[in-house]
Amino acid sequence: TAAAAAVPEVEAFRFKKVKKSFSYSKMNRLFGRGKPKEPPPNLTDAISNVDSRGESIEKKISKLDAELMKYKDQMKKMRDGPSKNMIKQRAMRVLKQKK
Repeated sequence: TAAAAAVPEVEAFRFKKVKKSFSYSKMNRLFGRGKPKEPPPNLTDAISNVDSRGESIEKKISKLDAELMKYKDQMKKMRDGPSKNMIKQRAMRVLKQKK
């Protein structure tokens, strides 16, 4: 009787072990595996990213300044009217982009 009582405990232990591994594989199938974590960025990488971003912003600003100067020169030569108002609107859009 002692041997018969021990067998269900062993079977229950085996069942828990199988059930546990099955649930992990099922969860991986549902949610996917996590991506391998990348190392955090270095200070030098962060500095270079900020510098490159600053350079690109300065480039955009200089481009917008050139466009504004073009519109300003056009407006000097024009008389008041609908065409001048259109150029004013374009210049205002460029100013908003620059901001």
